[in-house]
Amino acid sequence: MLGTGSDPLQLQLTAAPHQALAQLDHLARDSEAKKKERSKWGSRALWSFLFLLLGVPIAFLGITFLAAVFGAVLESQLPDYELTALFSLLGVGAGTVFGLLVLLWFIYCLVRRSRVTARHLEPEKLAIARRALEVLGRDAKPAAPLHLFVSFAAHTTARATTLPNRAELRRHDWLRIDAVLMDGTRARLVAAIRATERRRSKPRYVKVKRKFVDLVELRLADRRTEELPADAGQRILGRMGYAFPRLTKHRAGPRSLFLRFATSPCVEISGRGSNVTGREQRLEPAKLTAALLRGYRAWAALRRTPPPTGQAPPGAGGAGRGTSGTAMMPVVPG
Repeated sequence: MLGTGSDPLQLQLTAAPHQALAQLDHLARDSEAKKKERSKWGSRALWSFLFLLLGVPIAFLGITFLAAVFGAVLESQLPDYELTALFSLLGVGAGTVFGLLVLLWFIYCLVRRSRVTARHLEPEKLAIARRALEVLGRDAKPAAPLHLFVSFAAHTTARATTLPNRAELRRHDWLRIDAVLMDGTRARLVAAIRATERRRSKPRYVKVKRKFVDLVELRLADRRTEELPADAGQRILGRMGYAFPRLTKHRAGPRSLFLRFATSPCVEISGRGSNVTGREQRLEPAKLTAALLRGYRAWAALRRTPPPTGQAPPGAGGAGRGTSGTAMMPVVPG
């Protein structure tokens, strides 16, 4: 179910990868269906309002005129009765009832539209979350369900920190997946948006500069593996280079690995005019897959690294405990 007490656009569940994918698909279909239903009742309310302004007065006059004509015809045949005034009065009543019915239908459409809660789920976040579940799901242990957290709220809901240059810094962790891989490795994937906003008052306007950087953080740890050499992380990660997305931070512990990838900044400037640069650098499923695969390869290479003595630990194969070297490198289409 989407929504919690503090965040109506937040999804948390613990399930198998295919169940989490099915839940995301259900949320996407439900969101589209509610958007269509809200739009349908909104268009009906709009047409009812237009008809109430234009159609009802015309219908009122037409009904009254036709009733008066009909009464005049009958009065010519029955001269002893004042039928013209009677039928004119009946026409006024019928026109009034018709206008009230149209007004009630307009109010009903507005009420139905207001009761449909259409939550906006960003398609980019849905696609990235799906790809992350697909990649991690291929290596996840079937008996250990993964934990999924997705927030479709805007980054402005995150707490702001004021920097020394008076800019506001926000970090919005909108995706988090915790999973146990087949070889026992515990993996945590975090996707976040780091946004900075700075306002400058000009004589006639306020200039606002916003900078967005998408982050992908991957944590891999296994307490059962042999301790890694102290310099193994620097030697292995130093060969990864700075292919896009950039590796901005890495930390290799005795039995763990932390990697942080970042996209190039996207800058939005508004004020007297508006300008956006670097929008194509934002995070997308292909970039997330590239970051995950690079993290997998680095972890597999670290576990294959021999100890400083040059001798392999007892019972360890060419790829470490329970790792074939390719088991953690899923084949991702596209």
